[in-house]
Amino acid sequence: RSYVDDLRRRIANCDLVVLDELERADKATTNVIETIREVLDLREGRPLIVISNSSIGEIASAFDHRIASRVSAGSACRLRGQDRRQVLRSKTR
Repeated sequence: RSYVDDLRRRIANCDLVVLDELERADKATTNVIETIREVLDLREGRPLIVISNSSIGEIASAFDHRIASRVSAGSACRLRGQDRRQVLRSKTR
């Protein structure tokens, strides 16, 4: 069994997957798009958290509408407030 097959199995079967920083990319390659889509498909009906600073429209533009559709199929929670990194930078100045 290959590393990729083992990784696919682990993604499909673990209790929770967190896909962090799904951001608008200027040049998302076909390979990146296919990999993200595969992760989303492997997690269908299973716990998945997708974190992004991008809107669904920006995700659709950067990747494709199929990825945006999969990401928007669940519950969404918008968190507002100061960026933690900006707060930490201002404290260190």
